[in-house]
Amino acid sequence: MAQLIMRGAIWYARIQKDGKDIWRSTHTGDRRKAEAALRRTVADVQGNTTVADALASLLAAFNREETTATGDVQKLATLTAQRQRAAAALLAGTGERITLEEAWAKWEQASKKREPCEGTLWAYRAAWQRFKKWAEGAGLKHLHEVTPARAEQYAADLNQESFASRTRAGHLKFLRSLFAKLRLQAGLVENPWRDVVVPEIQQESRRAFTADELQKVFTQAQDALRNMMLVGLLTGLRLGDVAQLRWSSVDLKLKQLDVMPGKTSYKKKHIQIPITPALEHMLTTQKRLGRKGAFVFPAEAKLYERNRTGLSRKFQALFKAAGITTTEKIKGRKHAVVKVGFHSLRHSFVSLCAAAGTPQHVLLSLVGHGSPEMTEIYTHTDMEQKRKAVAGLPGLLPSS
Repeated sequence: MAQLIMRGAIWYARIQKDGKDIWRSTHTGDRRKAEAALRRTVADVQGNTTVADALASLLAAFNREETTATGDVQKLATLTAQRQRAAAALLAGTGERITLEEAWAKWEQASKKREPCEGTLWAYRAAWQRFKKWAEGAGLKHLHEVTPARAEQYAADLNQESFASRTRAGHLKFLRSLFAKLRLQAGLVENPWRDVVVPEIQQESRRAFTADELQKVFTQAQDALRNMMLVGLLTGLRLGDVAQLRWSSVDLKLKQLDVMPGKTSYKKKHIQIPITPALEHMLTTQKRLGRKGAFVFPAEAKLYERNRTGLSRKFQALFKAAGITTTEKIKGRKHAVVKVGFHSLRHSFVSLCAAAGTPQHVLLSLVGHGSPEMTEIYTHTDMEQKRKAVAGLPGLLPSS
């Protein structure tokens, strides 16, 4: 026997089982809602509760407690955490239990709006390996065990390492994107990185070389490192693009390079750069010496592919040997910041072209600026304008 009895303003369900009365509040004064609650209570007592009824009861309990906890910040936070744990438990069977060990491979296999270039992929892999090591040290084994609280803890740990703001921001953004990509597959309730604050990027760019420094470093440099620096200074190309420069990109008849910069390779955009007389002499000599293979600098291309940091350090050692201070200590940072590196040649190229009066749109076209707003301007930059720009580069290189 089951019936509703009004007590005060609330309906109560009275159910008889095994000769005993069972009373339960319906928590409502609405007759129709009370009748629905009565049916759920009867089913519960008889052991016939449906999934829909059980879920409705759970949601009603959460809503009721949250209404009575209005203004109690701590209790509301506890209820929110309980909701998340309940949802995680419900979803545990709807997705894969993806382990931290499996996550990287699954992310690589997932479809993406655009595939990252090799350099970006290398940075992503390093970020994932650091997080994975930290998470395993915290006793975590699966993606669904990474809660928002754990994500905040990791962000704090990352901050303690005094990484550059750009590194930390990129690191956290990648973790957010990886969990977003695997969220449904892993049955995650939410992306735990959603509310983690990404730091604002503080610009800490390389500086250009002075004329005196260029003289010293070119005098010090030899063989492939010297030739790579020559390419960097006279084209503005980044280290990766110089190290992986292919002979198929070199046209000595037209005296120009046709390169697709690695940093913006997802746009499939090529840039054309004039070959100056000094650069032509070096490339012709390389050809005459019978350099084999696809790359202008085969050994360095192989090293860059295997250990790009190792190649960068070779140049750092060269600059230091030339008496150049390459780093600067910044307050609040554990490690000194690199101010002079191979990328400084790109800054020098830009500075020298600007000093020679190169129009901005020509300069942007030469260095392959990534801004999509400039695409229309680039289209109208012809090779003659570029030749005039690089012809204005002063003769800073020592004779060899």
